[in-house]
Amino acid sequence: MKKLALMLLLALTAGAAHAETIVFEEDFSSYTGGTIFGDDWRPKFDTNTAPPYLQQDLLTSDGTYAVLDTSKAIQNYHAPTTHGFSLAGDDEFIIKTDMRFVHASGGAPDIKNKSFFSLNIGTTTNWFNGTKKDKAVVMRNKAIGLAHDGTDGLWVEGWVNVSDLGVNADTGGTSDWVIVQSDLSVSNGTVWMDMDVYNSETFVVLVDGTPRDTGIAEGTTIYAGVTSGYNGSNSNTVEEITQVSEVHFDNFYVGTPPLETIIWQDDFNDLADEASVQYREGWNLINNNNKWAGYNGYAMQRPNFSTNKTGGTWGGVMSENAMEPQVGETATIEFDWRAFTAEANNNAYLDIAMMGEVWTNGVWDDRPQAYYDSSNTAMGFRLYQKSGGGWRLYYAETTNVVTVADFDDSVIGVDPDLGVHTGDTVRVTYSIERSTKDDVLFVGLSLLNQNSGAAFNAEVKVDNADLYSQASFYAMFAAFNNFAVGTEGSEYDNFVGTIRALDPDDMLPEGVIIVEDFNDMADGANLDADRDWDVLNGGQHFVADNGVATCWPSEGLGLNWRGEMNTFSSITDVEVGDTIEIAFDEKIYGRNVDNSTMLDVILSSVYTNAGTSYDNDNAVGIRVAKKATGDYRIDTYAGSPGADDFSTSFTNLGAVAVDGSTTTEWHRVTYSLEKSATADTWIVDLTVSNMVSGWSDSLVGVDVVASNTYNASELFFGFYGASNYGNTNGISIDNLLVKHIVPDLVGYELWAEGYDLSGGENGDDDFDGLLNWGEWMLDGNPKDGSDLGESASIDGMEVSILLRQDGTGRYALVSTENLVTGPWTTGTWVNITGSTEAVPPMEQVSIPAEDAAQKFNKVIVEKYQ
Repeated sequence: MKKLALMLLLALTAGAAHAETIVFEEDFSSYTGGTIFGDDWRPKFDTNTAPPYLQQDLLTSDGTYAVLDTSKAIQNYHAPTTHGFSLAGDDEFIIKTDMRFVHASGGAPDIKNKSFFSLNIGTTTNWFNGTKKDKAVVMRNKAIGLAHDGTDGLWVEGWVNVSDLGVNADTGGTSDWVIVQSDLSVSNGTVWMDMDVYNSETFVVLVDGTPRDTGIAEGTTIYAGVTSGYNGSNSNTVEEITQVSEVHFDNFYVGTPPLETIIWQDDFNDLADEASVQYREGWNLINNNNKWAGYNGYAMQRPNFSTNKTGGTWGGVMSENAMEPQVGETATIEFDWRAFTAEANNNAYLDIAMMGEVWTNGVWDDRPQAYYDSSNTAMGFRLYQKSGGGWRLYYAETTNVVTVADFDDSVIGVDPDLGVHTGDTVRVTYSIERSTKDDVLFVGLSLLNQNSGAAFNAEVKVDNADLYSQASFYAMFAAFNNFAVGTEGSEYDNFVGTIRALDPDDMLPEGVIIVEDFNDMADGANLDADRDWDVLNGGQHFVADNGVATCWPSEGLGLNWRGEMNTFSSITDVEVGDTIEIAFDEKIYGRNVDNSTMLDVILSSVYTNAGTSYDNDNAVGIRVAKKATGDYRIDTYAGSPGADDFSTSFTNLGAVAVDGSTTTEWHRVTYSLEKSATADTWIVDLTVSNMVSGWSDSLVGVDVVASNTYNASELFFGFYGASNYGNTNGISIDNLLVKHIVPDLVGYELWAEGYDLSGGENGDDDFDGLLNWGEWMLDGNPKDGSDLGESASIDGMEVSILLRQDGTGRYALVSTENLVTGPWTTGTWVNITGSTEAVPPMEQVSIPAEDAAQKFNKVIVEKYQ
């Protein structure tokens, strides 16, 4: 997979579960003035001391960085490491290092396109044998580029003038640092390498290489290293060939791509005072004005700040570097911001938004304006200073604006009442997560006061197919400062744009759909403050309370049926034989009122912001209730007979008297639904266990007919709480787990999956006349028409054949005296013995042949169950 154009470190393939692995890191700090050799590095050496073969101690370090002495090194000076790794399947690794070179005086080399440095891989730790592959940095005519391995006949690409790297080739000198990175992946069974060169400050790609096939088979242990590369001479030094007398490298890294990767950054340290950001690489101005300028190493936006940045109204910029989060990845923009709010309230605005394309037209009249709620922007926030004090955060998808939340002046660090109008430096973080659920993005904004530690965080779930499918996002920043002209404004510094891959540690185990312990929610927070939950039936009714979700009217939520539904982690592709298991801890505050506390646990085929209780036509579920008899009861479906329901005394749940009222001990409820082979029917099991006493009871095998959920392509989990008889009644939920359990494939299904068959048991994928099920029984190859599997043989008066012992078939001997006219007579059918093995073995069966002067016999096998 070719990486994103500006991505420094290759992101993980969407959906792949890779742990971050570091094979080897080296900053050379342990080498204090000596040759690099030993446990980690095995560089080339030469015992011949006669010039020009003096190649001893050519790789050294004084503890700062490594130095490759190319004034002595001859071609292919290899320095492999001793840390092996291998790639297979969708594995991805990178080799990366900082690099700079010392250009000798004298101008361009006489022979162009010869290599002086490369990252390489080899199949041994020895420099002198094994397969070694690289893509080389080569010197051209006062410029560098990339060749695949430095050998003659392979093309060179991506030229960068050495003058652009801070070197005068005529007088010589040391270049700026760059980053050289090789990306390794597997394609068609072999390891592929792609090497690129990046600017070490902005991470913009300087030389974009082309992937090449190394020919090294996947699974082979390989070792990363560096090399001078092949330059075509067995006697001349690398310097004599290339005009490069030294190569320095540092921060050598071998491993999987880090989860967080820098796409672009800018600290404005080299931006001259009053110089416009408009003309800076990677930036563009918007809103038809020129209001961002350099000052003391940061960017300032302030009316009357300089003679050519005057006036109020809006001023803004955008980054020309694309943010392209893949599925499961998050694009993040961070920067330092300080607000100058002057003496008037309601005078500070800051917009942070994303745009779908970059504007490059420098003509003022042709520049469209962009704000957080403009039709030109995709998703944006506005920080707005309220006239009565405090701040408000707005969010907009284009022109659709909503209020997110209000927060205090202390987060920004201003206090207008006390005359404090200049804010503290605040770290602002804007993020877009392209979630693993189709069409759902999460857009977030967080503020962290670098002085006081005061913080504010907000997140908005965006269910928008058009925005989700948008490939590139460009960050836009705009501010409005038009009061007390010359005193108010904004200061910006330390921008960084990153892409963060989906952390494998955050991925749920196979089959787990929802796992929720509510521990990350603040007390009093409504449950739908969590990204995954949406309110059902109009108002709040579940709140976080000491790490659990509680439905309790005394919390001010009212006396009514209300609930929450998880619309992010839905259940899909439920097949016959699959089971959905729902388990949760429960505590009931029944008090002295009978028939008072109820909870519905549901799976719904639709999400609707209205009543979706357990007996709704679009749902299947259970109802937990304290009955008038004082019993604890669970109904498995509406109107179900009492004999099919779970019922027990409250005493089994450890009822505890509290101020004359009754509270249960924590107990665990496990509710499972198997999709049966009977149309529209779920098979329900139920278990309730007291987590303190160990008491437990179960209900097994209840048939529940619910056609809408049985046939649904997607199911949503939700729950309702009701406590209609006083503020002392309620229910708490904790440690929720929802799983989709798919039985392991066995027998024919497992065998067919191995061949990736498409035709089913009655299909014939190889068109040889033998059905796929027959190939299975005879151990044939269903993708090879010449392999029909086992055939019968006769020995005396006995016919034998090897058959699969899967217990679903039967066989019989069929005989005739005349092959032309028949008739064929079928003998006694014999059922094939079943096996408990996942793939039943082949076993020989024997059948007595018909006793006649001349008989023709064959064996027939068929499926009978």
